[in-house]
Amino acid sequence: MDLFQWKQSLLDLLFPPHCIGCDALDSSLCATCLASIPLRDPGCLVCGARNRSGIFCASCKRFAPFLTRVLWASTYEIDLMFRALTQFKYNGNRALAEPLGTLIVTSLKKRVQEKKNFIPPDALLAPMPLHPRRLRARGYNQSALLASSIHQELALPILPKNTLLRVKNTNPQAKCSGGREARNKNVAGAFAIPADKQIYVRGKTILIVDDIATTGSTLNEAARVLKEAGARQIWGIVVAKG
Repeated sequence: MDLFQWKQSLLDLLFPPHCIGCDALDSSLCATCLASIPLRDPGCLVCGARNRSGIFCASCKRFAPFLTRVLWASTYEIDLMFRALTQFKYNGNRALAEPLGTLIVTSLKKRVQEKKNFIPPDALLAPMPLHPRRLRARGYNQSALLASSIHQELALPILPKNTLLRVKNTNPQAKCSGGREARNKNVAGAFAIPADKQIYVRGKTILIVDDIATTGSTLNEAARVLKEAGARQIWGIVVAKG
């Protein structure tokens, strides 16, 4: 047990967690409330048109040319989903990583059964990186916690640490006014892969894990450097569509 897990166990003992949905003790999001969050069918992230595999429409592909598909478990407009992601991302509720990771896994398994979105055998999980300055301020990378939860449930390997780096401390995308163009400009040049790390992505399918996707600008920019490093295809795997 590492220091964080020890501290979290102590805090849970002194201050038992309450479900953000029903206030029940001993869970940040109980199984009943988690099951109440409806899963959403895959579709085109840009226009919302439903399709079987989460790929982009031919006319929408130009907005995210480096992404193969984006799959999301639910949507940000659902009140409990909104509260869970706000607590998880901004209020330090790290314990939500497990139930939110489970939501992603449940959604992926449902897609495999119904839509035949088989995850390639060479797939690697890549948590969306934070800039070191923001990581110090927040104290944790919520996407890394989600990737760890997915890894534990699906046994998918995680891209080695410091392979995909965030080298530009961008403004939060939610604060960008001006739509897709402003968001694209905000994240331009935000990511890099060191030359000695490119071997880990070459020829692979990379599943970028993040909490939310709105226009897909951040995912696409991360996918761009992965593609330039030789990745075969890049998926976005997120908790919610914004």
